Amino acid sequence: MMSKTEALDEYFELTPKGVVTDKWSKARVFVMSSRGWSKMMAEIRAVFSNEASLILGRMGYSYGRELGKAIKKTGKDPIEAFGEVVQIARLAGWGKMTLLTGDPFGSSASVSFEDCVFCAGVVEDGTSSCEFVTGVLTGAFEETTGNDYGALEKFCHAKGDAFCQFNLERKS
Repeated sequence: MMSKTEALDEYFELTPKGVVTDKWSKARVFVMSSRGWSKMMAEIRAVFSNEASLILGRMGYSYGRELGKAIKKTGKDPIEAFGEVVQIARLAGWGKMTLLTGDPFGSSASVSFEDCVFCAGVVEDGTSSCEFVTGVLTGAFEETTGNDYGALEKFCHAKGDAFCQFNLERKS
């Protein structure tokens, strides 16, 4: 089993100048606290009200498309690449991502996040807070497969559920 440092070194690179890049896309990455994320989301929701979910979903979708491009560039089998995405999500602090059912690049899949960072610090008020993750999954699946997907968050820790669960269905 790899140490935490070895695991991080496998996917991320830190330069002496403090620049961190992911080794898949060579893109610069940064770390943000869940408290900072939660405060930003609260501000977006306060300013944009009903449009906030759309904005967050589109932000995630754009990020997911970029993630999908990086996955394709690896030349790895999509299932193997999905396994690495699960590892990267965990190392990046997103939580433990698990494929519950289905094929991540087939007609449908169900994915869960335990200890979802996007719910950390969010007041359990009965509303979902994972529009960003829904967008990421949709964008990554679409970019990687070339198919249209719909994603729906079935459970959300911010709504009081034990974990977050996302169901994806291929549209075409």
